[in-house]
Amino acid sequence: MSNEHIKNYLSSVAVKHFPKDTKVFSEGEDSNGIMYFVFSGKLMVTKTTGMGEELILRQIGPGEFFGELALIQRAPRAANVIAISDDTKVGIITKTVFLGMGNHSPGFLSVLLNSVIRRLTEVEEKVEERKQELHEMINQMDLYKSNTTNVNSSETPNENVGEGEEPPAELPIPIDPSLTGAPVETPKTE
Repeated sequence: MSNEHIKNYLSSVAVKHFPKDTKVFSEGEDSNGIMYFVFSGKLMVTKTTGMGEELILRQIGPGEFFGELALIQRAPRAANVIAISDDTKVGIITKTVFLGMGNHSPGFLSVLLNSVIRRLTEVEEKVEERKQELHEMINQMDLYKSNTTNVNSSETPNENVGEGEEPPAELPIPIDPSLTGAPVETPKTE
């Protein structure tokens, strides 16, 4: 079933308008068993990182679904969804409407399943990219540490002295002879 057929079928569902910069839902919010279908406008999906930064995951446009996991499990929303168009129009699909659409049009379920599979594939690809970036960063850090250790261990005390400069005078450091194992001289008393 094409996106156009789905739009026609969804014309009977409740519709809500979201002005620009309005959140449809927030990460951690109760999922309330509702998924959405975009009739017009664009939305942005973001997630807050452990360091408090907003990470943009993807954009959603007309003909696309979002929030469908709410129909499968009662878990908090996994991300933020924010309208980024002046007027974004979405259909609100409850579990009852979803089951009715699935019963009357198995093609709808196929389109939805393909959408979810595509999104999971994109997430897996992003995870692999991040793993590769992290692996490269770790290798660079190890290489840096290795080079720093080699440079520090191969330097001689006078290597850092420029031409025509005197090496710095060594400061005498008193060492307790008992720590070196040398015989300790005891002062003679008269």
